[in-house]
Amino acid sequence: MDLFSSLKKIETIKKINNFYPERISNPLNFVFFLCPAMNGSGFRLNRHKTGLTATYKEGISKSGQKNIERVSRFVKEMEKTEIKFSVTTIFANADSLILFPVPVKEPSLPEYSIFETVGNYEAVKQNLCIFSRFYRERPWLNVPEKFINTETDRLKESFLSNLPENIVLDFIDRTFAGFALDGALLRKGLFGENPILLGVESPGVSVLQNVALTKKDWIPVVELV
Repeated sequence: MDLFSSLKKIETIKKINNFYPERISNPLNFVFFLCPAMNGSGFRLNRHKTGLTATYKEGISKSGQKNIERVSRFVKEMEKTEIKFSVTTIFANADSLILFPVPVKEPSLPEYSIFETVGNYEAVKQNLCIFSRFYRERPWLNVPEKFINTETDRLKESFLSNLPENIVLDFIDRTFAGFALDGALLRKGLFGENPILLGVESPGVSVLQNVALTKKDWIPVVELV
């Protein structure tokens, strides 16, 4: 079976990137990330105004709920094919550890999800030295500027309005370093062998998740409509 050609026929797939045969295994191991829900105030300055903080609540963010629906539509189409596959949700509870100068309380895994769900908190905790290196070295400066500008603008518009510039820049670097760490941990096999990212965020996110990997190690990406 020509997996690439078969996947290209699926209407809920917008684009396929980095689909190298040596990195594809049967069954296909699809993964996607979901963000935890925050209390209504969202990101805010901490009490000493040295950085951002937040309070997480039970459940998945609103955007995450929409992304589950997108993945569900994709899965229904996949089930009509002869392709064998699995889908794993990676719940980004490690955001509470890496996005803020002072880590906040870790959100618990959602009690119910359509797909198998694992948290990334322990994996990130065990690899904080890699996160710190990415934060210092900023490997995303090596990718085309359009991706950096798009993701920077998206973060500013979505979460970071009316905040001091130094706080904004720190948060963006933390976020980008977190994306780079996602790719490094995926390639290390911490979430299954030969993972394939389901692109449910802005296309720039998957680019940043591959930014610290050599080309031969890039994670395949299946962008969904």
